[in-house]
Amino acid sequence: NNKKKEEKKKKKKKKKKKKKKKKKKKKKKKKKKKKKKKKKKKKKKKKKKKTIEEKMTKWHEWR
Repeated sequence: NNKKKEEKKKKKKKKKKKKKKKKKKKKKKKKKKKKKKKKKKKKKKKKKKKTIEEKMTKWHEWR
């Protein structure tokens, strides 16, 4: 009986460790996503400048 109890305890401990590892991985993923968003915003700003220049040239041509 004692041996069986010891085995059960070991199994329970292993399960708890796995859960902790999963939580750490999730935190890392969130940080990566934030960095990507910042990069996208910079790209959008560059595109806006280009569109304004294109509009000006079209307006002059039309005039």
